[in-house]
Amino acid sequence: MEIDNRNPVSKVPSKPERMVFRQPLAVALICLIFIGFFLITGRMNMRALDKALAGYMEKNCLIMVNAVQQTTGDLFQYLGSAHSGGYDPMTGSLRDEDVLSMEEEFINGLIDLVREMDVSMEAGGLSQDDFESLLSAEGLTWISFLNEQGQPVLSNRAVPVQIQKAAEPVIRGRKIFKTNIFSPIPDQAPLRFIALARNSGRGTVLLGLDEDDFRFRRIKFCLETVLRDMSSSPNKAYTYLMANDPKGRILGSIGTAFEEEGKEVMPSEKPDLKTRKISVGGRRLLETSAPLSIANQPAGVVRLGLEADDIFLILSKNRQNFFISMGFMILITLLSMWLLHRNQSRYLKEMQEMQQRVHQAERLSALGRLAAGVAHEIRNPLNAISMGVQRIHKDAPHKLTQVIRDEIGRVNRIIADFIGIAKTRDLEFQPCSLRRILEQIILLVGEEAESKGIRIETQWPEQDLIASVDRDKIKQAFLNIINNAMESGRDRCTVNVTLESRGKEWARVKIADTGNGLDPEEIRHIFDLDYTTKDKGLGLGLPLAHEIIKGHGGTIHVSSQPGAGSVFEIVLPLYGIGIMP
Repeated sequence: MEIDNRNPVSKVPSKPERMVFRQPLAVALICLIFIGFFLITGRMNMRALDKALAGYMEKNCLIMVNAVQQTTGDLFQYLGSAHSGGYDPMTGSLRDEDVLSMEEEFINGLIDLVREMDVSMEAGGLSQDDFESLLSAEGLTWISFLNEQGQPVLSNRAVPVQIQKAAEPVIRGRKIFKTNIFSPIPDQAPLRFIALARNSGRGTVLLGLDEDDFRFRRIKFCLETVLRDMSSSPNKAYTYLMANDPKGRILGSIGTAFEEEGKEVMPSEKPDLKTRKISVGGRRLLETSAPLSIANQPAGVVRLGLEADDIFLILSKNRQNFFISMGFMILITLLSMWLLHRNQSRYLKEMQEMQQRVHQAERLSALGRLAAGVAHEIRNPLNAISMGVQRIHKDAPHKLTQVIRDEIGRVNRIIADFIGIAKTRDLEFQPCSLRRILEQIILLVGEEAESKGIRIETQWPEQDLIASVDRDKIKQAFLNIINNAMESGRDRCTVNVTLESRGKEWARVKIADTGNGLDPEEIRHIFDLDYTTKDKGLGLGLPLAHEIIKGHGGTIHVSSQPGAGSVFEIVLPLYGIGIMP
């Protein structure tokens, strides 16, 4: 079937096409803002959880550190106090014999350390560097190994003359031990010392402590005593505890602390406390560091480690739930964008169709106004010409005059179509029998159909269907559709006209033909004013019928397949069911 495009409808403005993406993008932006807010909130919640966990650890650490430093501070004050006589047993202080026992244990610790160094030196395993490193780590101010003649064999500094004089009995072999660690004699020496005969019995070892190192050794001894008692407790809530002085020297420890770098620091409200997450060798711990103060003076830092597998599991599940929620949020956002874009695309398509209909209505209105003016200017002289040709044909019949009469009739029909378009909206409604209207149309076109070999079949309901219509306009609409079916392009086709009810509110008229049929593109444009598939004519019949049916509050639907004919289904509101008087 040949298609003729005339005056194509102008392209729909591109602004809606651009705007169709604005709302999805706006939704995407809002969702991104919401996701960002969700991320920030989730991050804040996780930080708050970490902060609460750190607060719990810090609280426990402070309780333990306070207990450790209080007990260590008391021992620190008691150690060396037996010579002052200032402590009363009735007050709960240590007795002098207890303090003396502590002093003896303290001195024995130094003696054991000296003897271990002496053994290492005699075995040849103590170099000068190892010697000095050991002195620094153990908090010993100086140490000197002397031979039988009192000459230094290994020493980190010269022995003060006062110390040599005080240790003279040991150096000369008259005694094997002498010390003033807890009772220094200022006029003899500013340092505290121990003089001890060497393991081999040949020579002497002199060890000295200044006040700083003496304080370090006292704190170390007292802290180790406290931690030794703590380590024997069966209810340990920690994995390790380690105390270091400001120089990094170990004051005491329980268990083994982790020294790896890269630990995750947790937030804390207390600047002097620091809590970290540690994960080493499959073990997960929380470590809190707190300052240590002994006798109201800074003494170093205490590090407390706690097994935290259960806590880390809770944190991991919380983080996992957060990311799952985040994934759902992103999925919902993408789905929302897709649905909105889909709806917007459908909305744009409807807008385009609406604009086409508006454009078509504007063209109909313009054509109507043009038809109203042209009809009056053309129809009167056209009638005169028709009458003149008719008279000439009567006086002298000729084939040419018949052709002229046919062409005049065609022009007259074109003018009638234009006039019909101009008046499609001027409807005068009244109850009418749809069956009678259709019967009149069948009677009107019957002779022409018979001449073309077209068979018209009808099917009417038992009861008449009454509709409130403009009789002439709806008759014109049905006639245009039936004429289109008769001109469907195939000789000896069949046109079937059916009238039936759809419930009590609607009437349906089906006009089916067995002609050439239409393809989907033709169906989409079949009611456009500027579209026709005919070789002759303007193709105004179907657009005019569409406008009339729409003006009656009805709808028209077309279904067709190439080579299988077409079906026009018109649905109109019913006025009633019965027999017209």
